Amino acid sequence: MPIVFEGEPPYEILDASAARADPKVAGVILTLTVPVEGLLHATVPVRIQLAPEVARSLCPLLCTQAGVVERWRLNGVVEEDQP
Repeated sequence: MPIVFEGEPPYEILDASAARADPKVAGVILTLTVPVEGLLHATVPVRIQLAPEVARSLCPLLCTQAGVVERWRLNGVVEEDQP
């Protein structure tokens, strides 16, 4: 099953199994490894180029939001309970 970005957002939510970031002259390349289904289970890289200021703004945001999710999981919050 290919990953297709078409139509109106929001698109299907992709579950990344790995993530990495690499500096390039043009910006930071964020690579998410996403499992796909088909005849064979495989993973594909989804690459996104970020301007340095965008990549920097994600640092505190991702850490904060990850902490929120971890607290929800510890407290047994389910999808319907989320704000």
